[in-house]
Amino acid sequence: MATKKVIVAPEFNFQSNVKNYITSTALAALTPDKGDRYILTDGANINNISLCTVGGVTPIWEYIIVSAGFICFNEGDNKFYKFVTEWVEYLGQQGPTGAQGPTGPIGPTGSQANLDNLSWQHSVNQISNNPMTANIGTRYIVGPNPTGVWVGHANEIAESLEESHEVPATNWKFIQTYVGYAVWNHDTGKFLYISTSSAGAWINLDTAGPTGAVGATGATGTVGPTGAQGPTGVAPANVFHIDVAGEIVALTTKTDLVDNDSFLIEDSEVTNEKKKARLTGIKATLKTYFDGLYVSKPVTYSRSFVISNPTTTADLPLWRAPANITITAIHLLCKGAAIVGNLWEYDANGLNGSTVDADINGIVDTNVDDDGSLSNPGIASGNYLGWVTASATAGATYAIVTFDYTIN
Repeated sequence: MATKKVIVAPEFNFQSNVKNYITSTALAALTPDKGDRYILTDGANINNISLCTVGGVTPIWEYIIVSAGFICFNEGDNKFYKFVTEWVEYLGQQGPTGAQGPTGPIGPTGSQANLDNLSWQHSVNQISNNPMTANIGTRYIVGPNPTGVWVGHANEIAESLEESHEVPATNWKFIQTYVGYAVWNHDTGKFLYISTSSAGAWINLDTAGPTGAVGATGATGTVGPTGAQGPTGVAPANVFHIDVAGEIVALTTKTDLVDNDSFLIEDSEVTNEKKKARLTGIKATLKTYFDGLYVSKPVTYSRSFVISNPTTTADLPLWRAPANITITAIHLLCKGAAIVGNLWEYDANGLNGSTVDADINGIVDTNVDDDGSLSNPGIASGNYLGWVTASATAGATYAIVTFDYTIN
């Protein structure tokens, strides 16, 4: 049974459904379908999620390394579980109910979906009209106006059959949906389902019924007597009036504003005093506001390659950088016997190599990380990365080299 490790981004803690808990022995005896998931109860990967990437008699499994906060739905007992230091039942555990306040008048509530009658599907990342980048098994709900290879699959569930991180994936499996289907949407943090009245579209599970009718308006009070009119004032020239239309529209228009232009404001922090604000101050305030809303979050990617029967003469470039990247970590796993080596950067023709980090000393059957201080982490777009073996102990059958990187 072939296996490999995968790295999971920590923010995606709501996982797709699992079939059930299972032992390592029982897992090895399965003839699973692609996409089947189980939680292991023993062995080196105890509590981790085993994902089938190639089904059949000789399956290939990936192990999703879990951490605190992971949540998934177990189809074996129809319950949600959350991982703390082990998997524990999550939804349905309710604390004591607080005292209830007085109930106000409310309109009639619409019918709510019966949770027991819903057909729960694997969770989805989000709703989108456009094909997205994805890992194998990543799922999306196709929006009402799909484009590209998603055309003709509105409201269906699209599951990626390939790894594609720089451009949208093109190889998808489409799952037809029916009334009663329900999923968890990671993007909004809500459950979605298809109801008998939604015409095939997905709606929030907590959608309420229609609002009750508004109560009758109370009777209007009696108008008091009109007071005596005061003397008519004399309006000074060049004054704006609250109740006179068209005074501002009639002014000369300035289209090219400059920093020293002023605007009339009321200062809400000083009893609405009339003050002026300059364009340069307004621009600075807006910049500070929007800078806080749009913060770039780098995405970490991972690549691995296998060196069979490694020797000190088998060095070569292995992967071409699609953009300017920064190496953030290097990992080495040896099988059979240990090797020593390091990651190299070559030019666009795979020549003139230079080291990315100092040698990593491999240990048989144990993952070894670099020391965390890389001497040459920046890799130019179009250059090649490869591995240089400094020494190899006799009996080394293969080595797995993995590097993590971000796109600049």
